[in-house]
Amino acid sequence: MFLTEHFAFRLQVYWWFLESLKVEWEADPLAIRLLSSKVGTAVSLPCTYAAWKYGRLPFCWARESTSAFGCNNQVIQSDGTKVLSSLSWRYSLAGNLATGDASLRISQVQESDSGKYICRVEIPGWFNDQKTENTLYVFPVLHLMVAESLHITR
Repeated sequence: MFLTEHFAFRLQVYWWFLESLKVEWEADPLAIRLLSSKVGTAVSLPCTYAAWKYGRLPFCWARESTSAFGCNNQVIQSDGTKVLSSLSWRYSLAGNLATGDASLRISQVQESDSGKYICRVEIPGWFNDQKTENTLYVFPVLHLMVAESLHITR
């Protein structure tokens, strides 16, 4: 009888642990957006979080991927009130940080800017960080020459 009670207790704890993990993972949504731009223009990549609920939070933007606890290939980092570091002058924040708008602005877009950009907002708690993925496609500007007159001789 002792073994049965002990086993049931362990099973109950294990189930509680799984339910807790499930809630934590559900709190980590991954939104994916596709955007396009032309060379030489500016583009804003959206990222927002619930500042009304959490207040101002630290966040970072990365190219291609993020690690478990931060941003790899970081392009910009903020403490939630200001920019702490930026890879280039072309990267800036486009949104109102007080309202949770952490959108990234890329000026003078180049073809090499094409790819994935991930916004990672540090939500308090274990495995709660919010990730927003944007895929940017940059197209070259096409220059067409139009002739004003055309002479055909036979």
